[in-house]
Amino acid sequence: MDQEYHAGKVDLDCAFAIYNSFDPKLLNYSVRMISDWRMLEDLDLSDRKILRAMQEAGRLSVSDLSEQVGLSKTPCLTRLRRLEDQGYIRRYKAVLDPAKIRQDYVTYVQVKLSATTRRRVQ
Repeated sequence: MDQEYHAGKVDLDCAFAIYNSFDPKLLNYSVRMISDWRMLEDLDLSDRKILRAMQEAGRLSVSDLSEQVGLSKTPCLTRLRRLEDQGYIRRYKAVLDPAKIRQDYVTYVQVKLSATTRRRVQ
């Protein structure tokens, strides 16, 4: 199963600062956010801008993305495809409105087990 960072956005500038500081306390804390620190070495400022923009709005057109990042369309698209190919961008998702899809409720379930051994649970 893919491990993802769901608690919030990964602050790429913070991750670079932590990577470059080599403070073991900070590295141990933040290694959960980004699994392979060596991959950070390949990212420059434009790559980080692309990742930040795509994290905010994954449906940006290449024209809008290139305008935000400050690159022309072709280099921007080339960088975007490279970031996808190298696994920085794993997939694109939609955030659904729970009320619109009638999923805006919480269900609590209580299960009582007579025995908790593996054999009994299976």
